[in-house]
Amino acid sequence: MRSTFLAPRPRTGASAAYQERARMKSYREIWADRVSKELQKANGFPGVVASAEAKGGRFIDWHLLAMPELAVSSNFELFIEVAIGAWSHPYKELFLSWAEQAAELALTDPRFDIEADNSRKGWKNSGSYPGNHGVILGIFALVKAMKRNSEPMATQLIQAAKELETSALNARGQAWNTHIVQGGYLRAVQFLMIAGQADAARAMLTVRRSFKYVDEHRRWLQNVLDLIPEDPQLHTASAEERSTFEERFDVIRDPDFRTVPSFDDSDKHLGQDVMQLRLDLALIRQRYVLGETIAGRWEDVFYAISA
Repeated sequence: MRSTFLAPRPRTGASAAYQERARMKSYREIWADRVSKELQKANGFPGVVASAEAKGGRFIDWHLLAMPELAVSSNFELFIEVAIGAWSHPYKELFLSWAEQAAELALTDPRFDIEADNSRKGWKNSGSYPGNHGVILGIFALVKAMKRNSEPMATQLIQAAKELETSALNARGQAWNTHIVQGGYLRAVQFLMIAGQADAARAMLTVRRSFKYVDEHRRWLQNVLDLIPEDPQLHTASAEERSTFEERFDVIRDPDFRTVPSFDDSDKHLGQDVMQLRLDLALIRQRYVLGETIAGRWEDVFYAISA
């Protein structure tokens, strides 16, 4: 049985058109409509499947990959979108299997042991490694848990967080001063929270670095962590604590949410994929707002994104 979730609230200062839409259609209806349209379009999800079949398989060109983390992420994001809007559709399981296969291929690929000027020949390269490996390992932990309807493996998420942290901190000066690198560091914090490691996540946020481009998200993560007692695997939030979490979660899970453009000089960047961020926050919500385990409740987790 699903948990009871708060209904979505119109954003403070939202336009009249937005508020009217919120009254007329729920996020769940909007997500279902959008995914349904993609399922019916020849160049939507069926086109992705047809293209893979026409080439002889989804991973026929694997040997040409220069950035395996993008290949794994793209399959994972296909799964997340279908799971949000059409939980029972067979493409959900197909895309989840693609994400699992891509992660397994990457994690066992010898190119992660090779440094090379040509990144198609080696992935252990300065500027991307070990963060590229960390992204894949984190996704792999989530995918395997979804397949088993179990808890994500904490050791894998912790290792993924360490690898993302290492890559980010290896970037100095202008290399650090990008929303992608700073957002990657915050993804490490999120992995620790999903793993039930709130204390480690808090410690990671004490780093003496500027988060110029993602500081809005950093401040919110810090506020959420400040509400969690020391060393709990689970925490049931008070009404006030829940409001702190839900206010931002409601914005990011909005089907119409878009990040600021890359040229924007504000602190409102995320530096991470929005579809994956929605799932990360839903998992954090399950553990530290509802105070419930993730095992056996994956459908609830996805329902929270579209409720």
